[in-house]
Amino acid sequence: MICPEIFMEVSLRNFIRSKAVMAKSVDGIIMFSIVGPHGGIWIVDLRRDGPCDVFRAKMRNPDLHIIVREEFLETLFSGEFDPRQAVTEQKLGLEGNVRYLAAFIRLAQETKRAQQVVSGLSEPPKSAGFGLRR
Repeated sequence: MICPEIFMEVSLRNFIRSKAVMAKSVDGIIMFSIVGPHGGIWIVDLRRDGPCDVFRAKMRNPDLHIIVREEFLETLFSGEFDPRQAVTEQKLGLEGNVRYLAAFIRLAQETKRAQQVVSGLSEPPKSAGFGLRR
């Protein structure tokens, strides 16, 4: 299972910055609430006049709020899921304007390549090799 923090703050951030024109076509702010032991809340700012960035924060009234269980995060970004089925199975919760979901799914499908780049970082290293002992 991928670490949500690494995925959001490394893979997704690097991807949307490298594909800023495509990312800004979403033209909105999406808040992710990732539920689980390593979860958290992230803002994905994809406004045309915004910074095109991902950061840990919480906000009132994002354009779209996606609530996803940690173990479903990879599936969400794989582009191989049916949003209606995911909502029915309570793997995905949506609040706000779902118009942003379709645009974000197109972006997420491209993100799969970025996810593969950091797949080696998805699990914490067993030994950092810096002389630190547990």
